[in-house]
Amino acid sequence: MDADTPDQKRDAEIPYRSAAWLRKHVGHEIQWFAFAVAEFREGHRHEVPLQDSALMRARSLLEFFTNRRKDGIGDFYRAGVEKRMINPKDRWYKWICDRLAHLGPERETGQSHDQWPHAEPGVEKGPDRLRYLADHVFTTIKDRLPDLDAVYADVVREVTSVARSYVGSPSPGKWRALSATVVQQAEGW
Repeated sequence: MDADTPDQKRDAEIPYRSAAWLRKHVGHEIQWFAFAVAEFREGHRHEVPLQDSALMRARSLLEFFTNRRKDGIGDFYRAGVEKRMINPKDRWYKWICDRLAHLGPERETGQSHDQWPHAEPGVEKGPDRLRYLADHVFTTIKDRLPDLDAVYADVVREVTSVARSYVGSPSPGKWRALSATVVQQAEGW
């Protein structure tokens, strides 16, 4: 077996319930989710991989921030806040699972594959569909902030704010700012 790389050794030293862990791991998902959403263009040769990346990262973020798994944002709650699943009927999460993440009969619902959760029946997905998804994910994250210990809420708020800014008007400077926000933990933890 290969020896651990310096990055693997450093990562193993980051405690799970820490602001550094949130910044590195949750920040990484938010960063690349924002990239996929911001860079997505309908008809571009990378349309499908960017869309799939955005959807899978959205699923991971929604699972984490709604406590769908044993380990989730509830592990970072303030003392006295009940750890519970939030929004168990989340239509975006269900749609991603049924249509993308899992194989099975749920993929064939009788609806058009172009029927996305943000659109009314009969309205196709539209070129801005991932912007609707981003609004939903960022709102779900924002809704969890009051439940978090202040130090954790500050990290999540900072990363999400910079990510939202990048999605709203992507630029190389905003991408560098988002990257710096996520990786700043490497020197500061």
